[in-house]
Amino acid sequence: MRKIVFILFVTAVFAAPAAATETGFYIGGGLGISSLDARDFDPDYAHLRFEDEDFGAKIFAGYRPFKYFAVEAGYTDFGNVKVWEGGNAQFYEEADIHVTMWSGYAVGLIPLSGKVDLFGKLGYASWDVDNRVNSRGETEDRSTSGSDLAFGAGVNFRFNKLGARFEGDWLEIPDTSGVFLFSISLTYIF
Repeated sequence: MRKIVFILFVTAVFAAPAAATETGFYIGGGLGISSLDARDFDPDYAHLRFEDEDFGAKIFAGYRPFKYFAVEAGYTDFGNVKVWEGGNAQFYEEADIHVTMWSGYAVGLIPLSGKVDLFGKLGYASWDVDNRVNSRGETEDRSTSGSDLAFGAGVNFRFNKLGARFEGDWLEIPDTSGVFLFSISLTYIF
């Protein structure tokens, strides 16, 4: 009987840290590549050449009360994309498009093992799009903002208190094909 009690005690002691990392508060941040089609944001850009990718960054915090569910909030900077038309300096046109969002998500998780989860996120985001257009020597700033659905999915790896996430975030912006960010993040679980 003592042997069984001792085995149960040792199992509980070693299993407790692993179970503790499945739930609780967490924070994280990541870097990635964002993609958007600049021509979606203004029909005037249709004739211009454009770069449709840039580096993006994100920070987030969340709470995972259960093994299969979490809530999360964060800030994402999708970076800048540029559109331009070269040629004569007198007719030079250029535009920078910068997209940011504040978001809140419900996160569903599917544990694959004690340390790996697949997850999907569905939430709501408040976004800002800032455009700076240089045309024929004049600069014009244009800004739009709004709120809409945001989605995400990825895989989460946990190593006790630290973790790594590979994920994609997609923000739906009306009258565009949306903005996408593929990122790699580090997390810390409290």
